[in-house]
Parts: sequence; C-alpha cells; structure tokens
Amino acid sequence: MKIYEDLIPDFYKFLENEPPLKSDLRPKNDNVRIWRIASGYSSISKEAWEEFKKGSYIGISFDYSGEEIDYSSFKNRWALDKYLMEYDIKAPSRTMVWKFAKWIRRGDIIIVNSGYDKFAGIGVVIGDFIPPKENENKNDYGLNSIYPVKWIHTPDDLEISYRFFARHAVVEWDDEKWDKFLCAVSRNNPRLKEKILKNLYDEYYKLLQEDDVKEHLERYEKESEEINKAWNEIVEKYNNGQPIHQDVWEKILNRQIRVHKDGVSNVKSALKSQMGLSDEDLENMANLLFETLLKLKGNDDEEDQRRIIKEYVENKYSKGLGIGRFSSILYYLDNQYYVINKKTIETVKLLSLILGDEIIISKSLSDYIDENKRYHEFLDKLRNAYLYDKVDVSDFLVFDPLCHYICSESPINYIGKNAVRIPIEYYVNTNETFYGKDISLEEDLEEEANDVESDDSFENKTELLYLTPDLLESKLQSFKISENIINQLCASLNAGKNIILDGTPGTGKTELAKKFATAASDNNFIDGYVLTTATSDWSTFDTIGGLMPNEKGELFFYRGKFLDAIAENKWLIIDEINRADIDKAFGQLFTVLSKQDVELPYKENNKPIQIKLWEENDSTYDEENAIYYIGKNWRIIGTMNVDDKDSLFDLSYAFMRRFMFIEVDLPEESDYKDLIKMWANDLSDEYTNNLLRVYDVIKFRKLGPAIFKDMTEYIKFRDEISDDSTDLILAEAISSYIVPQFEGLNRNKVEQIRKLIGDMGLSSYLDEELKGLIPKF
Repeated sequence: MKIYEDLIPDFYKFLENEPPLKSDLRPKNDNVRIWRIASGYSSISKEAWEEFKKGSYIGISFDYSGEEIDYSSFKNRWALDKYLMEYDIKAPSRTMVWKFAKWIRRGDIIIVNSGYDKFAGIGVVIGDFIPPKENENKNDYGLNSIYPVKWIHTPDDLEISYRFFARHAVVEWDDEKWDKFLCAVSRNNPRLKEKILKNLYDEYYKLLQEDDVKEHLERYEKESEEINKAWNEIVEKYNNGQPIHQDVWEKILNRQIRVHKDGVSNVKSALKSQMGLSDEDLENMANLLFETLLKLKGNDDEEDQRRIIKEYVENKYSKGLGIGRFSSILYYLDNQYYVINKKTIETVKLLSLILGDEIIISKSLSDYIDENKRYHEFLDKLRNAYLYDKVDVSDFLVFDPLCHYICSESPINYIGKNAVRIPIEYYVNTNETFYGKDISLEEDLEEEANDVESDDSFENKTELLYLTPDLLESKLQSFKISENIINQLCASLNAGKNIILDGTPGTGKTELAKKFATAASDNNFIDGYVLTTATSDWSTFDTIGGLMPNEKGELFFYRGKFLDAIAENKWLIIDEINRADIDKAFGQLFTVLSKQDVELPYKENNKPIQIKLWEENDSTYDEENAIYYIGKNWRIIGTMNVDDKDSLFDLSYAFMRRFMFIEVDLPEESDYKDLIKMWANDLSDEYTNNLLRVYDVIKFRKLGPAIFKDMTEYIKFRDEISDDSTDLILAEAISSYIVPQFEGLNRNKVEQIRKLIGDMGLSSYLDEELKGLIPKF
C-alpha cells in the first residue's frame, strides 16, 4: 500500500471518496430480508431488550474506538474496512458492521433472540439507520447504532429448540431457517399454526390432482401387489423346504417397482461389490431377511418385535440393509410398520416444531420399533393440530408422498437449500405506513451507483487491479487459509506478478485460484477466467497456437489457450502446471512474461501476429492488425503438487524467475477439524466422529482438507440414496479417497494405519486393501 501512497498524492483520500462497488450494495428491487439480531451480550441482553421494546428500536454496539462513529457515513466498503482494521477487527465482523449500517431497509424483518434457544421478539423496520450522535433515545448499554422498529410480537423468552440461534450479533436468515422458526413459533400461536398447515395442505391437495402425482401414488398399490405376490410364492417354497434366497433377492429386494428409490437398481450386485460378499454370504443374507420379515408380519407384540429386530441387527448378515430399505419391504407386508427414510426424518423434524418439542427420528434399524411407534403418534397429533377435510394426513399413504414433496418440490419444499419461504405475512404485516418519508441512506447509495452507471466514461474504463482480503471474504468462508497467504496473494497480484500455488494435494489450490479470479471478475477488473489442465503432451500449438486446415483445406491460424485468455480479457488458470514440459510448451510466452513484445511466426489478414503489452488495464485482440494486447490486469495462476508422484517435469530457472511461488500449506489441526465438522454438518454424529478419527492418518502422509470435503460429499449422497450401514459407506469413502494416497508408504506406517482402521471397526472392509500396500521387500 505504501508504494501507491508514494506514487499517487492523497491516495487514501482518493479511495475513500470512490463510489461504492455494486457488489457492496443491496439490490434495489430486493425482497424483504430477515435479520436475526442479538440484544447485546448475555449479561445485559434482558435489560437491553426491555429498552428496545420501550423505545421501539433495535441497537448494536460498534464502539471500537471510544468515539461515536457513524458507520453509514463511510462512502465505500474499503473506507470502512480501513478504519476498522486499525482496531484489529476481523473480516466477518467488518462485514457485519457494513451490512447493519448499509443493507437493512424499511420493511425488513428483525428477529431478536434471548440466548441460543429462546426467541424474544419480532418486528418490522420502520425507519432508516440512526447513528449514535443523532440518536435521541440512547441506552446505558452502548447499543446506540439503531434502527426504528415496530415490534409485532414480544414473547421475551419463547423456547424454540436447542441452540437454534447462532452466536453472532447479526445474521441474515435464509428461507429454510425462517420456515423452521415460523413452525416453532406457531406451536403457541393457533392462528399462525392454522395458516401454515392450511396452506401446506391446500398446495399439497392441488399437487395430488396432477397426473404425474396420481401416477406416483398408483405405484404404491402396484408395488404392494408385486411384493405380496412374490412373498406368497416364497413362503410356499420355504414351507416345502425349497431354496428361497434367489427369489428374495430378485423378487423382493430387486423388485421392478420401488416407490422409495435408494439410487441402487440392483441391490444384490451393489452389496456384493461393496462388501466383497461370497455367494454363501448372499444366500445367508436373503434367508435371514426373509425369516425376520416372517416373524414380524402380523406380530402385534412390541416387546417381541424389538427382540426380533435386535437379533436381526446383531447378526452379521444384516449388514447393508438399513432402516429405509428394510421398512420399505415390511410396510407392504404389514402396514402397521411405516416406511422411515431420510425424507421422513426431515419432514417430521420440521412439522413436529408446530406441535411442540422437535422430534428427531433415529435412522438406526435397531431403534425401528420405537421410532415406528413415535411416527404413528406424531401423525395422530398432526391430524388433530388442524382438521383438514380434503385429505387425512394421519393416513400413511397421504403423508408419505407429502414427505417427498416437502423436501423437493415447489411450492411446498420447505426443506433444503432451495427451500421456498413460508409467507412472512402469515405472521407479520410489512405494509407499514411511513409518514414524512425521507430518501434513505440506501436510496442515496443506489442513486449514486445509478449515476455511476449512467456515466459512460466511468463504465467503459476498467480500474487497475486492486484486490484486498475483504473482496475475498465471502468467497473464502469455507477455506482455512492463513491471512498471511491471502495478503501475500493480493499483494503479488496487485504488483503485477503471475503466481504459482504449490503445496500438498487437496489443500484447495485450484479452488483458491478460481476464487481470486472470480473476485477480480466480480469487481470488474477482468472478464472471468479460463481454466485448463497441463499435460505432458503440451506444445506451443496448445498454448500459443498454430496452423490448421479448414474445411476447404486452407491453412488458418488456430489460437491456443493463452491467446484465447488474452483475447477474452480473462485470467488463465493452469492446473497441474508441472505436468507439462514448460520450456517446450510456453515458447514465445517466455518473452512476453519478461515484459517484452513478441512476433509469432504466423500471419492473420496477411499481417504477422504480435503479442504486445500496452498501458490499458483490459486485454483484447485487435483483429484488423493481428495484435494481442496484454493489459495491466492480466494474470496467470498455476498450481502444482510438490509431492505429486506423477509430476513429469521439473520447472526451469528461467520459468521460475518469471513467477511468484506461494505455498498453500495444511491448516492448523483445530482449523482442519473445524472444516471437517462444517462439511459433515448434515451427517450423523457417528459419521462426523469417525471422520475426525480418520484425520489422524495425516501424520503418516499429508492430505489436504479437500480430500475430506470430497469424502463428506460422497457420504451425504451415498447415505441419501440408500440405507446401507454407516460402516460400509464410510469404508467406501476411505477406500476411494484416502487409501490411494498411501501408496509408497513403508511397512511400519501401513501397519499403524491398519491398526487405526481396525480401532474404528472397519477392518472387515479395508484390511485386505491395506495389506496390499505393504512393500514386498
């Protein structure tokens, strides 16, 4: 920064008076947003909340300097960040200050919590931001950066659910969080409860009239017919002492019609492959399943049912048939047993908030009898909560399809990242009348941004690249990379350097390169990026270009990746750059990277093709004169794995001196484990705890966190589409993502890994594979 200050008089003042970036402004025609705000820290929260109710406002303390600062007066995000960084305020808190002062708007919803579990009040913002110096309603707690709020409902300490509220002072909620909150609040609000349930049932009833939904419902009856027909045939064979295992596999487990699909078309083949089962194992599995179902069918004794399930689960031949797959067969044989799968669990969890305490149904088959009973009881309570005359939600054949639609289909998908918002108007009237309305600060900023848009000279001129950690903040939330590396990258790119990111596989080097390129693009320094992977076959034809025949057999110049990126004003990201013979592949680009113009041995429009540097910030191609102009903002970012056994070429000194090398190392252990926990957030505790145990393998070989991210994503999808055991799915993930990294380890390390896997109870799945890694000499 010092160099810019020396080169440009009053550089800081120049930046502080620049218009705000569009990305830092809330969109003009935005919908109502929902903000959860804490009423101060815990020791004052109750007293502060009483002040907020009495004075009809919400307040936050930003008293970092001891001065009464008006944070809305900062012209742009850079100026605000510069000020807050003087007090060592971290990036997330700086974003919180900016959004509180600049983004909250009249008509937005404010939700105030009391601790982690309780809801204090909800209201509508009815005025603009008021800084401390203009605040005539100051409190004694320092929470004097405020918005006027009309409080609609103030229960003070209404229990929602365990740790429902985050610890941060200001959080913007997504629609799924709002839906869960509204369901929880409705348990004490009969009118709201009726609105939510009536709307849900009305929309669901409309879906039931559609042809594709009717066809879906007809499949229940067809599947029942298919299973019961097959079952009767198998029972007859069983009674006559004939083998039944093939029929169990083909007619029951691999039946043609399956309403509750788990992503596996051939269960037998999948389990045989995944678990390494012999034909005898498969025969025993089928026989055990049949005999267990036979004992449960028509059995009304709950104690006996529990005993039967317990014996089944404890038998080694029950592995691979989880609660969803098991219950989806049992239901059609005896409809006292309901199907329980992931969508069931999520739907009951949400709608139970309406009835009272949150119900979390276990997905463990050993708990099935008790969970089935809870499921029955829940449906009875749900029916009594709102009597709907068109459908009976206590009927499993009505509720089970609802679980599918509430988890995936608009307009009632209240669960998941694409959830639709339950209308705010069910609870809060946002149509407030504002008297003597002034143009708000936000509107001032928007008008200023519009002025910038209308200024053609400003719009067409790209600013010199200047990346700061704050521009990367939202993009790097899932990274645990030291601030030093981020600062180093920003400084190097701003100084005109091309970058090589090196380090252990899986540390997120490619994603990091993409995040920086995206930040540059989002802030209009470039027009995107081109991502390519280097290979040993690369030559200047792939990178720069060369002659090719067209359809008429005439030669024309075909440009390579580098010239494409220059012509399109995009950064070039080269993954695995040390897989290429750089001296052969880069060719004339070496000269360009030395800040010199170059002429290629090819022509376009009868003119020699040239690559030139110029004083503009954009890069472009002048087709008329066959000149590729490299602007001041153009960059190359390469990645390389320093311990990649497949690296084909070393990098020459000539190449290395043209790039800035930055090592992306593993996060600290606590940060690494926090990433695993974050990625495993939707998984069971059993999965999460085992993944944290797997982390210990990095003492034998360094593994980047991206490998664990890939594992958790696989486990999520694998767990969602089937009901296989957690041990099997975890073992698959370890086999696919972790074990290949151990190749080349010495005997001692492999033996220690075998012990670690054995302690996790996974030896039966992985030990043979790990034995194969032991050196033969």
